[in-house]
Amino acid sequence: MDFKRIQVLLLAFFLIFDLYLLFILYNRVSGAEPDKAVMQYTIEEELKNRGVVFDDIAEEATSLPLVKADNSTYLADHIEQLANQEVEIDENNRVKATFIEPIDLGLNLNNQTARLSDDQVKKLEQNFFADETYFVAGNQYKFSRYSLLERAIYMQMTAYEDHKIVDGTAEIKLMLNEDYQAVSYTQTYQDQLKLLDTNTQTISERDAFQIIDGRVETFIPDNSRIDYSRLSYYRIDKLKDFSVFSPVWEIMYTQPDGTVRTVYIEAKRGTILGPR
Repeated sequence: MDFKRIQVLLLAFFLIFDLYLLFILYNRVSGAEPDKAVMQYTIEEELKNRGVVFDDIAEEATSLPLVKADNSTYLADHIEQLANQEVEIDENNRVKATFIEPIDLGLNLNNQTARLSDDQVKKLEQNFFADETYFVAGNQYKFSRYSLLERAIYMQMTAYEDHKIVDGTAEIKLMLNEDYQAVSYTQTYQDQLKLLDTNTQTISERDAFQIIDGRVETFIPDNSRIDYSRLSYYRIDKLKDFSVFSPVWEIMYTQPDGTVRTVYIEAKRGTILGPR
C-alpha cells in the first residue's frame, strides 16, 4: 500500500468521524430545546403558577408629561380656617392635627370592612374632606385607599388627569379610632401643579411586573393578591423654588399573612424607587 493511498484513507476516516461528532452534537442540542422551551414562562404564567391572584396585565406602553409644583407655605398660610382641632405644622409644611372630639363619618365602617364602596367614597369626599373647617383645600384630594389594618383612609392629590401623587408629599392620612370615627390626620400639599413640555415614554405594566418579580427585595410571595397596579406620580427632584414629579408604576399587593406592600418603579427607565 503506497503512502498516497494511506493519506486518502486517513482523510476519509477523519471526515466520517467529524460528521459523526456533528450528528451526535446536533441530536443533543435538538433534544435539549424542548426542555428549554418548557422552562420559559410569561410573567402571567409565572404568577399564576405561584398562586398569585391578579387582573389582566397590559402590554401597551404610554406617554405622560412631567409635572412641576411650586414649593410654598400654603398649608401654614391657611390653617386659621380650621376649627375644632389642635393643629401643628412642621418645618416641611406638614400638618399634624387632632380633632377635639371624634367625628362620625356616617360610613358604617366596622372590623369587616375591607374596602369602601363608590357611594362611601363619594360621601366621604363631598361631605367631609370638602369641609374647609376640617381640612385646608381638602376638595383637591381624591380617595386613594382604605387600610383596615391601620384603620386609615388615604387621600391624594392628582398630578395629571386621574394619576395621583403617591410619594407622600400630597396626601391626607386620616386615622380612625376603634369605633371607626375620625380622630386625627396628617396632611401634605403641592401648590400650583403645572404640566411641563417634556413627555416621558413609560414602560408597560407587564415590564413593571417583570422587573419587581425578578428581584429578591421586591419578589412577590406565593399566594399573594395584587390589589392594583397603576401609573402614578412621584417626586424625583426638589429644588429651591419648585419640585418635579415623574410617572411611576405603583403596584400594591397583599401577602398571605395580610401584610400590604406597595412597590414603585420609575416608569421611564424601570428603576425601583423602593417600597412604602
